[in-house]
Formats: sequence, structure tokens, C-alpha cells
Amino acid sequence: MDTTDKVVGISVSVSGLLFSLFYRLYKNRNRTADEIKSTEVFTVDEDLFRRLQEVDGNSIAYATVEGVVYPTYQIQKLQSKYVQEEGVIRHWRIVEHKSRRMQGYWTDAERVISNTLENVPFILTTSDQSEKKVHVTEALNAEFILDDLTVTYDQFTPKNPNMLQIGIERIFGEYSKGIQEKEKMLLVGTSLVGIGEVCLENSQVKLGPPSQGSYILSKLTRNEIIRKFESQSFVYKVITIIFGAISTGLTFYLIWKFTKKYMEHKRNRRIFDEIRATTRTAFESDAAEADSSMCIICLSHPRDVIVLDCGHVCMCSNCAQILPEPKRCPMCRIDVKRFVPLYRS
Repeated sequence: MDTTDKVVGISVSVSGLLFSLFYRLYKNRNRTADEIKSTEVFTVDEDLFRRLQEVDGNSIAYATVEGVVYPTYQIQKLQSKYVQEEGVIRHWRIVEHKSRRMQGYWTDAERVISNTLENVPFILTTSDQSEKKVHVTEALNAEFILDDLTVTYDQFTPKNPNMLQIGIERIFGEYSKGIQEKEKMLLVGTSLVGIGEVCLENSQVKLGPPSQGSYILSKLTRNEIIRKFESQSFVYKVITIIFGAISTGLTFYLIWKFTKKYMEHKRNRRIFDEIRATTRTAFESDAAEADSSMCIICLSHPRDVIVLDCGHVCMCSNCAQILPEPKRCPMCRIDVKRFVPLYRS
């Protein structure tokens, strides 16, 4: 197997692995979209409580609940550090932005100075005065929730070094651009869609991760969530088709290449057998000619093949047959297209 075949073989393995990965992602997103479409949709009202009392086990395995966010306990609300806003989830990051020299090029980099994530228990309801509540459990494990937080503060403070500091930092290949502080929160009063298992437990309705399916908390509507999963599914499907086509094409190329080599090897073996059968006896009867026409490789058998395209007659059929791939003429090092027998008159 030559270098090209090895590269193609590795490419087949990698493309096949990527095909399998993106196919699983495509099936997962497509299945999730279908599961969300089939869910029952509830607002936090009497209908939801009545439905839970009717079903076996007081639990709905997968349902959609729409409501407004309020803290479970009013005294546990999270207060923004920068503005007059209250929430139930708070994500605060302080990041130093840098530029580094790598292999002669300057690239952007980040160093996280502080990364804090806080949350308090919260509920979905229609208003803070309503008695109908759905308690949200394991909120930080839900998809989309951290991406849907509202930015309450985002400030970048550039660094203003003097010329000496700039020179030193550039010599060492790294300099600081500045510090960014960013705060995001899930604010009280935000309309939220929750998709997961809904159960009635100790007179409390709870929304949490389902035994099967994706647990989702998002500010998007149910239809927007479905479209998002369908869009991701379509992208993964296209990528799956691309890698599938690449893997299939390379596999067929390898099959064609090895079939061609096998047929060529079979043809050459037949030719060499014919050469040995027709020329060896005649050549051995002429000792003088044998002395001057020995194979330049083994020096013990007569030259009985012609190398094409160069036309050299320099070796015997035995040595020609065992030449390493890719076969080259031992005299001029030109690639061998084929061998033909040498007929002596």
C-alpha cells in the first residue's frame, strides 16, 4: 500500500466517523422536534391540575408548560450588582482579553478571571398573586436556559499601558487589551416555556427533567423551539449527506484501486509464467549468451522481460515479479507501465 492509499484509507475512516457522529445528531434533533410537537400544552391554571389528577401516577411524562417566572420565596430574589433588576438566575463573568503571538501571527485570547453562576428556586405562574404554581426543578440542567438570559450589564474597560509596557509585552508575545465585565440574568416576570416531565407531588406541581427526551427552558415559544430543532436537524442532515458521499466515494476508489492492482498482478504473473516456460530452455542452451545477458539484480537468471515504457531489457521474470510497489525500472527508475516477454530468435 503506497502513501496515497494510506492517506485515502485514513480519510475513509475519518469521514465515516464524522458521518456516524452527524447522523446521530441529526436523528436526535429530528426526534426531539417530533416529541415536542406531540406534547400537550398547558398554561398554569386549573386545567393543568385537573389533568394531573386524571392521569395514572399523577404525572405526564412529557408536556409543555407556559408561565411567568417568579421566585419561590420572595426573600430569595437575586439582585443585579449593577442595575435595579431582580432575577432567579444570575451569571456574572470577568474576562481579560489578550492578544498572543503564535507562529508569527497575533491571535485573540481570553483569560477568565471570575465566572459565577447563581440561582434560587423559582416557579412558573400567571402572576405573583396566583395560587396555581409550577415549581421548576434542576433548572440549570435544561437546554437553552443559559443562552436565553437577559444581559443586564456589559462593560469593556480597555487597558492603556505606557510605551515601555507595550514594548515589553510585545517582546514576550502577549499583551492585554482590557477587562470585560458581563452580567446576565433570568429576570422576574419573564415569560418562559418549560418542556419536560410534569408531576403532582405532595400537592405541588413540579416540572423537571423527563426520563426520555430533552429538558428545555426557554424564552422562545413552543413553535420557535420546534423550528430551531428542525433547523439544526436540517443542517446536520446536509453535513451527514456530505460526509456520507465523501466516505462512499473514497471507499469505491479504494475498491477500484485494489481491484486494478489485483488484476495487474494476476496478468503479470501469467506473463511471467509464459516467459519462464518459453525462454529459459533456449537461453540456457547458449552458455556464451547467458554469460553476457544475466539479470542485473540476481545475476543468476537470464534477462527475459522488456520494461515498458522505457524499453530496457535488464532483469529476469522472477525479479520483475517481486519488485516492490510502485514498480520502477532498476536502470532508469521510470515507473513501469507493463512487462512484455523477450523472444529470442
